[in-house]
Amino acid sequence: MVDANDIPWRTTRPFAKLIACGHKHFLSLKSNLSFPAFLVQFNCKTENENISYYQWRSKRDFLILKRNQTRQEKVFPKSSLSKLSDEATLKPWVVPLTKDLVHEKDVILKKLGTAGFLDDDSPSSLGYYHPSMKKSIQRLEGYMNDCVDSDGWVEFSRREDSEGIIDFGSGETKEHSGDISKSAKFGQYFTIETNAQKIVEEAVAYYEEIRRNSDDIIVFVEPSCGDGRIIMQLSENLQSISAIDFVILACDLDNQLLNRCQENVSKLEHFNEGKIVLLHCDYLKTEPSCIFSHVHANGKQISGLIVVGNPPYSSGVGHGHLIERDLPNRFITHSVGLGAVFITFLLPQRYKRDIESIQHLIAQKTNKSWTCKCQELEDSRFNFGDEFFHQPSIIQCWYLSE
Repeated sequence: MVDANDIPWRTTRPFAKLIACGHKHFLSLKSNLSFPAFLVQFNCKTENENISYYQWRSKRDFLILKRNQTRQEKVFPKSSLSKLSDEATLKPWVVPLTKDLVHEKDVILKKLGTAGFLDDDSPSSLGYYHPSMKKSIQRLEGYMNDCVDSDGWVEFSRREDSEGIIDFGSGETKEHSGDISKSAKFGQYFTIETNAQKIVEEAVAYYEEIRRNSDDIIVFVEPSCGDGRIIMQLSENLQSISAIDFVILACDLDNQLLNRCQENVSKLEHFNEGKIVLLHCDYLKTEPSCIFSHVHANGKQISGLIVVGNPPYSSGVGHGHLIERDLPNRFITHSVGLGAVFITFLLPQRYKRDIESIQHLIAQKTNKSWTCKCQELEDSRFNFGDEFFHQPSIIQCWYLSE
């Protein structure tokens, strides 16, 4: 939830304008469908300057704004919202750059994800526009600006894109629907390499700390290894410090992905040495005996597990009790139960609010206190196939409190 004190306007009335729709989409994990997203310009005036910024909003954001409106007599322009969304499904649209927008063209182009210039007077390859859309745009803008004093405005005008926004190019939605479907089915979204490297660095740093006092075997566990990008980063980092006493256990529920992981890691030196073991399993149902039976310690003791990964956010598509939405929290508590000494996960920002409840649950089950350190990511992109999914995210590092 956005803190109202973080919003730059306090004495002047803000307003919003619709700029474009359909260049990006919102992916609904519940329905496994994607919908055109709206680019909204938010404006305000302070004593010293005019402030404007651009964020992508989903159809769902407008419905939440309606639910939280203060005065019930405001009529929500549902038909206008649907018409504009339907128009963008056929062809993404952009409003003409009038005098108050032309100086913002570079910012708008950046948010659209395309470089170039938009002609003020004619349709552009970057977006369609027809005068018949004007009335629907005005109605939706009028509704937004009638809601600036409502309880839902602070959340609606937050300075970040909505969760679930996908970088879809013009007309590409249907081409990639198969990849989206498969990703949604298993809750699979794969982190970019730079962020994979960040969580790997946390795990390896903790490994080095343990190794100062012990030469026992450390087992690294990736609970949802996907195509193996975190495993490959981990192997590379461990090789760079000449690590010896370790085993990497790569788990995944999706056998096809596990096969792809094997293809990717099979050329690694650590794989050929038997230090990388692939396991087809549901990590949340594994027992310690299952984990340790796949580790060859060569007579040495196993001093603990370091769990590293980007666990799925949900169990996939479904409704009500058919879909699990707290999987990251379950991955954390299950890892503790397996004997983890350190856990580092890349998670959606919203899971930050669950830290205290997880700490309480762990303390109840183990009589031990765990600390969680959080780091916000500047680049929160995930992908499936060639398409990217923006999800404000954090790195959580869990370890036993001293």
